[in-house]
Amino acid sequence: MLGALTLVQAESGRSYREDEVPFAAEFARLAAIAVDNARLFEGQIEARARAEASEETFRTFIDNLPGLAWTALADGHIDFYNRGWYEYTGTTFEEMEGWGWEKVHDPELLPKVTARWKHSIETGEPFEMEFPLVGANKLPRWFLTRVNPLRDRTGKIVRWFGTNTDIDDIRSARALAEEMARQSHDTAREIGELRRQKERAEQRVAQLEAELATRG
Repeated sequence: MLGALTLVQAESGRSYREDEVPFAAEFARLAAIAVDNARLFEGQIEARARAEASEETFRTFIDNLPGLAWTALADGHIDFYNRGWYEYTGTTFEEMEGWGWEKVHDPELLPKVTARWKHSIETGEPFEMEFPLVGANKLPRWFLTRVNPLRDRTGKIVRWFGTNTDIDDIRSARALAEEMARQSHDTAREIGELRRQKERAEQRVAQLEAELATRG
């Protein structure tokens, strides 16, 4: 306070009478508060600018990832999709924002997907699930979806980061391999049955030959 009052006296080039001191002191107090508020405001602007720059860098990184990727707020509201998402689904942000992603899901599987996602939001557990997403060509392809929480220094979830990896070809190859294995198993079983039939037939022939030899 005294420092601020001295500064006012020095800058004004005058000395205050005793009856003017309270007024000058109040003026100095308000001036000091104004300076502190200005500094605080400037600090907030700088912090916000740094945060926005960091957010922009993060989104640029996500936007250039191969495949589909997105971010959501702590409550699960999706606030950003990368260009891979839009290229695959043929949608817009206005259509997909928040919970709009439900539009590109299989209606039969959607309740299960939604329940699992809400469970992760409530518990903070990472999300992982395979399900199909409908593309711009109206045809579905299977994706492996993984979502992980991003936490602040206190451990509080501030955002979610999700990726959708196309595994449709892998699933098709897996299904083909399983079908071939099944057919191979069926073939082996059929061959085994044929061998048993052959053995029974050979045993019957041997039996008949023995009977004929006995009669002779």
